Amino acid sequence: MVRARGETYEILFNLERKKQSKANITKIRTSEGETTCPEDILEEARKFYQNLYSPEQTDAEIQKEFLNNLTKSLDHHQSRSCEGPVTEAELLKAVKKLNLNKTPGPDGLA
Repeated sequence: MVRARGETYEILFNLERKKQSKANITKIRTSEGETTCPEDILEEARKFYQNLYSPEQTDAEIQKEFLNNLTKSLDHHQSRSCEGPVTEAELLKAVKKLNLNKTPGPDGLA
């Protein structure tokens, strides 16, 4: 079946518009219930990421006890391999091991 170019573009445009509409968050659950208000959704997202990336206080005594009870440590060779900056070759090797079509990953990297 042959389609006119304009008809093909319209089909592609409609598919993209449908895909884009699914990418928007239209409803979110909050501590007060659910909301569909865009401003409330933005505020909940802001609070979520602020909390996610805010450092938590660590109990110094628990941290000290945990570190004192570690039974494994690096040998000399392992310790030396961790010293110094990460090289471009090490970084590229790690990126190439990541799964494709997953975030983060090497998609689009040359």
